[in-house]
Amino acid sequence: MKVLIISKYFHPFKGGVETVVFEHAKRLVKKGFAVTVIAHDHKKSRKTKEEVIEGIKVIRIPTLFNFGNAPISPSVFFQVLKEDYDILHLHSPNSFSNPLAFLANLLKRKPVVITYHSDIIPHSLIMKVFKPIYEKTFKKMIFKKAKTIMPTSPQYVKISDTLKEYEEKIVVIPNGIDLRKFKPGKQREKTTILFVGRLIYYKGLYVLLEAMKRVIREIPEAQLIIAGEGELKEELKKKTSKLELRKHVHFIGRVREEEKKKLMSKCTVFVLPSVHKSEAFGVVLLEAMASGAPVITTDVSGTVFAAGKAGIIVPKKNSEALAKAIIKVLKNKKLREEMSKKSIQHVKEFEWDKIVDEVINVYRKVKN
Repeated sequence: MKVLIISKYFHPFKGGVETVVFEHAKRLVKKGFAVTVIAHDHKKSRKTKEEVIEGIKVIRIPTLFNFGNAPISPSVFFQVLKEDYDILHLHSPNSFSNPLAFLANLLKRKPVVITYHSDIIPHSLIMKVFKPIYEKTFKKMIFKKAKTIMPTSPQYVKISDTLKEYEEKIVVIPNGIDLRKFKPGKQREKTTILFVGRLIYYKGLYVLLEAMKRVIREIPEAQLIIAGEGELKEELKKKTSKLELRKHVHFIGRVREEEKKKLMSKCTVFVLPSVHKSEAFGVVLLEAMASGAPVITTDVSGTVFAAGKAGIIVPKKNSEALAKAIIKVLKNKKLREEMSKKSIQHVKEFEWDKIVDEVINVYRKVKN
């Protein structure tokens, strides 16, 4: 079977959607599928490039210009027309490439499936104006014609602005993890709280800092490590000083993959305090659990699904509840050991090979 995948960008570009596309594509190739990915070139380029990566035919098209964070190029339309494929697999949101690919596919009349990563979250006035226009026109047309829509969690289906209309087409297929890359640590630290991620609004780090103030009242030796970069870094550092937490909170910047694994394998507890549905899944929770870490997260959406019964779920934006959960884990060694075992067991359900087998089942159903 020949599959054509449309993505904003592609490996080695680092991004959540791009990681999913790469993991899907390389495993599909190993299972005998012919896979082509059309993506924008993440480097400045004026020519379309073609290469093969791990058996995947990759076509990188130049970006004409960007609208918000969405690359735009009419080349997508013409490139789809050139390709020979049995199924068109779109990854949403991708507000300009998906409509162009879809319009070209109308001429080829091949079945369409969609992996739905999240709703469009507008951060600027122009995107707030654009979103309802796009959703009432192209997005509606694409979703009505799609054979199957694959959100990454049942929780996101309930809170999505889009998905409720298409429940009969929905097959939940979560994001995954390569378990070979993560190993539980043999010796964990006693009072280390870890956060790994971008320092942006929806990660809820203000709430975590406020919770930390409560934590050190009961556990003065507690330390919070914040690994990552982002637009809020300086503001968060000021907040740390204001709360008199400088001796307890350590901003270590962006870390390499190996360092991240080491931190996750040693921390006492991993915390993802997200406050908005922009956190559609939380793959970092899977990584922490695969490392044997007890995890605490919030009830925003897919994080509940990712953590499952292995983690502790607290209400979003509630620093008191978050602090109580952290204190509970730090003070109770038996609880930590139980959570660690549950984490390691739970995350096996998200192994990439299992996830891709579910995608293949969808392909076969729509093809037949």
